[in-house]
Parts: sequence; structure tokens; C-alpha cells
Amino acid sequence: MELLVIGIDGVSPNLVFEYIEDYPNLKKLYEHGSGGAYNGYVYGYGSHDNWISMYTGVSPNVHGTIGGSYGKDKIYPRPEFYSKHKPIWEILNDNGYTVGFWKGLATTPPVKVDGYMVSGEAICEYKEVKEDYMSFDPIVCEKDLDIISNYYGDVSNLPFPKTPKQLGTSWEELFDNPTSIDDYLTPDYFKEGLEYFKVVLHNSFINIENAFNKKPTDVFWFYDVTFDYLGHFQMHDENHEILRKALIYIDEFVGKLINLMSPKNTLFISDHGQRAIVNFFPNCSREVKKDAYGLADSCVISENHIIMKGRNPGFLSAIHDLKGTMIWSGKKIKDGILTDEMRTLDIYPTILELLDIDIPSNREGYIIPLLNKEIKNKNYVYPIKKPIYNRVLYIQTCTVNELNGFIKEYYYDNRFTQIDVAIDMRYEQVFRANYQVNKIIDIEELISVNYSNYNMVFVILSDKNKKHQITLHKKSELN
Repeated sequence: MELLVIGIDGVSPNLVFEYIEDYPNLKKLYEHGSGGAYNGYVYGYGSHDNWISMYTGVSPNVHGTIGGSYGKDKIYPRPEFYSKHKPIWEILNDNGYTVGFWKGLATTPPVKVDGYMVSGEAICEYKEVKEDYMSFDPIVCEKDLDIISNYYGDVSNLPFPKTPKQLGTSWEELFDNPTSIDDYLTPDYFKEGLEYFKVVLHNSFINIENAFNKKPTDVFWFYDVTFDYLGHFQMHDENHEILRKALIYIDEFVGKLINLMSPKNTLFISDHGQRAIVNFFPNCSREVKKDAYGLADSCVISENHIIMKGRNPGFLSAIHDLKGTMIWSGKKIKDGILTDEMRTLDIYPTILELLDIDIPSNREGYIIPLLNKEIKNKNYVYPIKKPIYNRVLYIQTCTVNELNGFIKEYYYDNRFTQIDVAIDMRYEQVFRANYQVNKIIDIEELISVNYSNYNMVFVILSDKNKKHQITLHKKSELN
């Protein structure tokens, strides 16, 4: 096998690399490869958006799925919507590689590939109306029915986190007495999810082993959402006992897949990380947390926790974070290359270059500089010597949440940029927790700032219900 991709939704790099000794298989990949944290699409973007960007090498604004929905009509994304962007399985097939794709997000209904595609998505929330893509059981094209014959196990008994009623309280009581949440949100609050995850991975391996024995492929891509689901309700625990145990299960699963498939190269990847909501607002007063968080009115906020009603409806205590996890290892992978400045869009071109495939035009990423081979697609080489960064200043004239939204969009659209902010210093810790912010300036000292040091200076102005980004300063090319 040329390449094994193991995609686990929502794995935060701090949980992997701070406890790497607990995960011998991931440790071996990392020590004999490259990786670390990288920059995924979050803060307004969803997992579907991220994975489709990995499949296609184009951003959500290009492939059309944003916030988990496609287009103006907000349709659930399907392969037919992004097929024009040459998804990874199609281009691999065109270049003679067979592909096994296993439960990939936004791959239902499955498409015919040289190899097989097993689709169907686990939905980790209450849904009154079941849609076609919602299936714990596998969905395949007719030609692939043999792949799922004798399919093992039933994981449709998805557990849900405990509700206030089950714990002897109510949302109304929690809003009236926020400190009481500390009594209910225990370190093992959603332990049922951990045992379910163990079963999911066990069953997945048995079914993958059966499929591999029937039809081995050159590339195999696995995906599972359960860790992300677990993290939304367990990231509040500072010791991360439940999530670290879940990663031990993942590590064992990784080892089994590698032993089964003997891949020449392996990629372990998450689409983003997760952070407890309260940790986006470190050392902030309750008032500042309420001011700074756009969903504060829907939250119970105590000194130690911020929770909101999940779609389950349990105590959702964490949301997606910018930094995802990637580990590359194999015959064509260099050792010790860090990936902190890499992005979601770089995964597609790097896989194609790894396999000596021409990268289609109009891809938005770079080849990650960790390949131990002569580069074929020279137009996609990442600038080894860091380019001169544009410097941008945002002056706070709106709420923290609104400003962070504009920073996010600029950050995604302008790769080599350092973003400074001039802010009300009550919110200093909030912006320090934002990876996309380079430097913080006290807005009271704005008069002393030399605008000529910046390529662009922006403020946000309101026009009724619409916000506009206004350019105060733009450095001319002559400067």
C-alpha cells in the first residue's frame, strides 16, 4: 500500500504531543516522520467544510460548503456538489491508484471508484426527520456490496450526554445559579461516550480488515467523528482523563491498521482541534466573558466553566479550535519537519506530490516541505525562506465577537500576514487566546502608532444591521 490516511475528527495537538508517551504507535510515526499542529478551518466553519477542502484542495468559499451546508439553499453537502474540483479519489484513480474510502464525511451517496467507497454518517444529535445520509450502517454502490457482506457489529445505540433533568436540575435553575454547574460538570461527565468509542473502533477495524482482505487498495482513507463528539462534552476537564483514554484507543487502532496494511506512507490527521469554551477567555471576569462571546446569552457562565445546550441536549463545554493535528511518516517523509504554519489546503497537494501526480490548476495550498523526493509540481512549492509578511492592523470599533470574525476571514484569505489589533484592554486576554493575532496594542495609545509600519489598517463600521470593513490606510507599492 502506498498511503494510509487515518482521519479522526477534532483531535487537538496538545492532547497528542503533550502525552505522546502514552501513544506508542503515534509516537513511532512522529519520531520517524514529521508533523505537529497546523491551521484548520474553524471559527464559523464546520467539519464538512474542512474535510471537503482536504478532498479537493480548495477553500470553503470555492467548493461551496460553509457551516456544514452547501450553497444558498443550505443543502446537506454531497459529492456531486464538489466533484468539479477533482476530489482526491478521482485524481488518484485517473493516475492508476486504487482507493478505499471509509465513512468519509460528506461522501454520501457514495460514488463509483476504482476500489470502493463505504459511506453513511453517524449523526450525534437528535433529529426528528431522518435524511438519506444518516446511517450508522454502511452505504455503498451496488458494485461494492461484497465489501460489506457479513458487516460486523451495530453502533446505532449512540449514547447521549446527561441532561439537566437527569442530573436533578434544569436549565432555568442553572441560569439562575451559574456556580451550580461546577457540581454537575464532573471530569467523567460523558464517560458513556468513551466506552461507545471503544466499540466503534473495534467494529471498524474488523470490517476494514474484512474489506482489505477482499480488495486491498493502493490508498486507504479512514474517517471517524466520535472523538469530536466526545470532546464537545469532555474538554472541560483540565486533566483530560476521558479524552486521553480515547486517544489510547485511537493509538491501538492506528497500530492495528498499520500492521494490517503495511503502508509505505501514513498520514494521521484531524480537521481541527477543540478547546473548552472558557479557555477562549482565560483569566477574564464573568462580565468580559459575556461581552466577548457571541453566544453568551445562550450560555451558563461560571468562574470555571462556560456551557451551552448541545443539540443532544447535554452540557456542551467545548467548541472547535484553530489548531488541528497532523503526523506524516514513511519512506518519502523527512524526519523532524514542524507543520505549525501549514493549513488544511496543503494536504491535497502534498498527497498528490507524494504519489508523483500532477496537481490540478487553481489549488489554493502548497506542498508541505517534508517530502524526501525531487519535487515534481514546482509551482506548488512552499516558500522555504519565509516570505516577507504583510502587516495589518485592526482597530476595535465593534464587539469582540464581530472583530474576531473579520480577523478570521482576513487570516484565511491572506496567508502570509501578521495581524495586530488595537483594542479596549479589558479584552486583552481574549485576543491573546486568538492564534491569529500577532500583537496587541492598547487603543488608548493608538495616537502614537505609526501607520506607515502597516500595509493595511482597518476599522469595522456598522450600517444598520450590516458590518463593513473600512480601510483607513493602505501602503502604496512605492513605499
